[in-house]
Amino acid sequence: MAGSLTERLKAATVPEQTDPDQDFKYVMQDASRYYFGARLSYHALSAHEFTPFKFKTIIGRYLVRDIDEQTTLESHLYHLGREDEAFLTYRELRAKVKVMERRIGRVDQFREKTYDVASLAAMTVQEKEEKGIIVRELVLSKLALFAFTV
Repeated sequence: MAGSLTERLKAATVPEQTDPDQDFKYVMQDASRYYFGARLSYHALSAHEFTPFKFKTIIGRYLVRDIDEQTTLESHLYHLGREDEAFLTYRELRAKVKVMERRIGRVDQFREKTYDVASLAAMTVQEKEEKGIIVRELVLSKLALFAFTV
């Protein structure tokens, strides 16, 4: 046999991770919501097997009309403005965005905060930079997705 038992166990139990953002690329669900990792691109989200078909349709028809499919949720939501067509779509879906926000004090800390899309879009990019906002997750209600007319 090639290699010692220790080397074989190490090779079998430690997967080589080539993408450092892999922890932030996920699609999850619970009883009432879907959760999408913000580092997913719209293309990857459309290709993901656990993305609901209706959301894939919404992505194709409404969200990627004016942007590149390789744009990540993080980048798109960070730069989303109230005048964008995607804003109207996300508002209709009652989307929420989980972010990490910097708290400045004796020691800088980050805290998790959830914004609705309207509140996040109301802030300018400069305000988001001042607050140290990092977009982490898009949250969609299953009921809102069900009620959305394509």
